[in-house]
Amino acid sequence: LLPLWNTISPTKRVFKVTHYLKHRVFKSQKWIHKSPFYHNQSFHQCVFWTMVVLVPTLYDSNKDLLQITKRMGRISVALMPPLLFLTLRPSPLPDTLYLSLIPIHKWISRVVVVESLLHTFFYLWYMADNNTLFKLKKLANVYGVIAMVLFFLIAITSLKKIRRMHFRFFYFVHYIS
Repeated sequence: LLPLWNTISPTKRVFKVTHYLKHRVFKSQKWIHKSPFYHNQSFHQCVFWTMVVLVPTLYDSNKDLLQITKRMGRISVALMPPLLFLTLRPSPLPDTLYLSLIPIHKWISRVVVVESLLHTFFYLWYMADNNTLFKLKKLANVYGVIAMVLFFLIAITSLKKIRRMHFRFFYFVHYIS
């Protein structure tokens, strides 16, 4: 999506459409234009990635919490390849700098951590409710617990203050995890 935008955005037609939307359509709606969310790129990415994850998680689930919980885990795993792909240097995407992909990497990471956390919480709740906590000793579940601990470690070391003070530790944790 980003290489496509980098290719078509410099064209005169795209500029005209974008300009029209910003200055004619949204300008007339002053409450939208004055909103802090209108100009916040981070908020736009948050909404986009939340929708990318929520739609497949909830689609045709018939409000079955166990099915939704399973999907949360599967979607977290499915997002790992693009997450790792965005960290490649130099960027394998044409006309795209590595640094321009970092915000997308951050948001996919946050989505993966939240989805994994919800998956873990709901499964623990389900197991406790059915007195099947002994299933945590299965190898696949042990791997899931280890992954969740590593996600938390990565999330904590990724906080701006900790990352800046202890960058080597942040890098080491990212590389090992």
